[in-house]
Amino acid sequence: MRRPLWNLRSGQRIALRRVVVAVALLTVPAPVRAESPAKTHVDAGLRHVEAGRADEAFAEAQQGIAADPGSADAYDVLGAAHYLRHEYEAALAAHRRASELAPGSSDPHDNMVPSYWALGRNDDALREARMALTLEPDCGHCRISLASTLYRLGRYDEAAAESRTALRTAPEAPDAQYVLGATLVKLDDARSAIAPLRACIRLATPEQRALADECRYLLGSAHLKVGEPRPAEDIFRRLVEDEPDGTRARVGLADALVSQSRFADAAVELETAVRTTPTSSWISYRLGVVYGRLRRSADAVTQLEASVAGDPSNAFAVAALVRAYAAAGRVDDAAARYEALKKLDPTLAARIGGGSESCKAQNDPEA
Repeated sequence: MRRPLWNLRSGQRIALRRVVVAVALLTVPAPVRAESPAKTHVDAGLRHVEAGRADEAFAEAQQGIAADPGSADAYDVLGAAHYLRHEYEAALAAHRRASELAPGSSDPHDNMVPSYWALGRNDDALREARMALTLEPDCGHCRISLASTLYRLGRYDEAAAESRTALRTAPEAPDAQYVLGATLVKLDDARSAIAPLRACIRLATPEQRALADECRYLLGSAHLKVGEPRPAEDIFRRLVEDEPDGTRARVGLADALVSQSRFADAAVELETAVRTTPTSSWISYRLGVVYGRLRRSADAVTQLEASVAGDPSNAFAVAALVRAYAAAGRVDDAAARYEALKKLDPTLAARIGGGSESCKAQNDPEA
């Protein structure tokens, strides 16, 4: 009977803020035969992997291979240890060796998927996820890996379909609920995303707190998308309380406050976010827009100049800067930026207009 070895998103708590969205369950096959001399080392290695102890898992895997060079399970543990150490090519080599030793097993193929993700080789990840399902069509973990890979490739309709299929066989799997909810958000079906995201939060174990927090963030975003800022505010505020230095939830909180026209409160949250992440052009953009709403033109100009300097391709930030310059009485600067905006995004430039009166209009993040 297959069981999860560990959850790469919720168990390993690294890369949660870097990775857009992906969940993988690294799995192992049925317990090693009692007579295998590698069994003790494999079992110990699994415990170390589950606890995130890479070096200890690596040592046990090596001892297992020394005791039984034909143990596919020992090589799978070795691959997991390499993954924990961010040695992705070595992880793939170990899982390939496991596949050679157990050619009928889906596990090595499924276990290669997260390393391919880490290397940005999503097409290779898709190939291995499909191979795992070919070898074991009823493998729920493999189907979640496939859905996650399709998500990363931007194939959201297929990802949603695979997630729903996984949930028919494993309705209590928080990972499958997460992938479905995240995919529905991408498909602009935020209302339908709310139920699976809530299910993910409810089903996640204490060891899967990082996964649950990711679902909470997406749930807050979904509430915002459907015009429900109050529950979004509550969700983001709890996330900020749990992680005061986290900027993403704090910006989400600010967005919820803006949706309620509470611009002064939003400014406080964004000022904290800017202090935490001073080089973030998108946070500076949001703060500049909020300052514009508060008629703090000079402060708006400062933040929006920083945003445009960090990301000159953000046409919305350039448009907001045009307006901020005009509101601050810097008409020549507004005109110069407007000319640049016409080259960057003619449609947006036409929408805001080039006259000083239209430039002085309220900044609008959705303009």
